[in-house]
Amino acid sequence: MQVVPTLCLFSCGLACGGLRGVVTRREIPARLTWGLLRVVVLGCLITQLPTAYSHTPVEEHIIEQYKKAVAQIEQGDFRGALCGLQAIVAQAPNFYQGLNSIGICYEGLGQRENAIQAFQEALKINPGFVEAHINLGANYTARGKIPEGIAEFKRAIELNPRSVPALSGLGHAELQGKNPAAAVGPLKKAYDLSNHEPSNLPGLVRALTQAGQLTEAVRYS
Repeated sequence: MQVVPTLCLFSCGLACGGLRGVVTRREIPARLTWGLLRVVVLGCLITQLPTAYSHTPVEEHIIEQYKKAVAQIEQGDFRGALCGLQAIVAQAPNFYQGLNSIGICYEGLGQRENAIQAFQEALKINPGFVEAHINLGANYTARGKIPEGIAEFKRAIELNPRSVPALSGLGHAELQGKNPAAAVGPLKKAYDLSNHEPSNLPGLVRALTQAGQLTEAVRYS
């Protein structure tokens, strides 16, 4: 079965895509450094999704071109991937996964305004596309637009309450907005849902400490 891979700026990013009426999902984790968004691909996971998520059937040759572009992004070749993705979207303008990945490329190239536009275009086609909401939230937060970032992460959580990237993103956005008490809940849930992934722990301990919950902070340290 062909799979449409979709990129997310966060570790454990989840994505959905469609091909000929069958929808699949491939997870390509990426790490977000606050203040400097960069993609570091760590692995992948293939999962089935309900057929209801199929918005845009995509021809097989376009999927193959797209996978090539994803590989370029994994290698850090954002400029090369961007050229390929723009050609793909010219052939399939409603291919929202491609628009999302164009946003990733623009982020990698430091062109954040262009990235915002790409993520927003993806959401115009599929408003329920969780990864674009997460990526948009990450973009806003990194640029200091905390309320906008929080709104995007909350929308992603409404769509997928178990999204670790969205919960983690919301927690870090609240921390950056100097609201540690509001950060504790989502960061604790992200830590639990990720099966206590160590990379999710520092933010939680920081939020607990800043919120004055020192006993809890020591317990998690």
